Amino acid sequence: EMQGFFGSLRGNPNSRGEGTVIKNLIIDKSCSITGGMRTAALVGAGQNNEREINIINCVNEATVTSPSKNVAGFVGGSHSNHPIWKITNCVNVGTIISTASDHESAGIAAWLGDNGSTRVTNCINIGEVLDVDGNSGMDGSGRGVFRHKNSDATAVNCYDFSNMELATQFRDHGFTIDDVLSGKATYSINTVAGEIVYWQTIGVDEYPMPFSTSKKVYMQGELMCDGTPLEGGTYTNDPVEPVRP
Repeated sequence: EMQGFFGSLRGNPNSRGEGTVIKNLIIDKSCSITGGMRTAALVGAGQNNEREINIINCVNEATVTSPSKNVAGFVGGSHSNHPIWKITNCVNVGTIISTASDHESAGIAAWLGDNGSTRVTNCINIGEVLDVDGNSGMDGSGRGVFRHKNSDATAVNCYDFSNMELATQFRDHGFTIDDVLSGKATYSINTVAGEIVYWQTIGVDEYPMPFSTSKKVYMQGELMCDGTPLEGGTYTNDPVEPVRP
């Protein structure tokens, strides 16, 4: 139980009053993670005192496997006295596999508890959530990105680009996997965010990267009045300005 790069985290503040922060970390595809209940590539579980646990600019490419439930890319689960999770600019492309009958698993976070101040912002799931037979490893709600007890947990600018047929959460974006590869999705996510939160070296990066070591994506074409690209535009790393109305 509670297996991950960090088995368990507590939201205790430091001397400056800041909560726990994990930032700028890649768990790449050479890794694999196996554990029991509450297993994730990054954090098995979080607990304590309603303080903040911040996960910022992290990527998981590893496959995560468990014979139990609460399996995910970044957060397996929460204990009682649930912390305030703040998950920002994170991408899961790893496959999540739960062999339990009650899977309750997801790409970003399998269980974030019941703290209404939890917030998931600019996060992307591309990895599939499966059982041992290759069927859905999600619970019956179709929440393939993250699970939370309360509807007042805030999600902003989040996307599920996976191929999971039963997934319903954050699927109303209209993007295809080709749009992810081309840079179109990266450009759109940044537009909605109002700032550059993802970069992508087109032809090299297969998905948006939360690191400026990759290149900024530009759009060559026309924009609508709300800043949304018109169809027919192309995406490039060469500095160009779109045509504005």
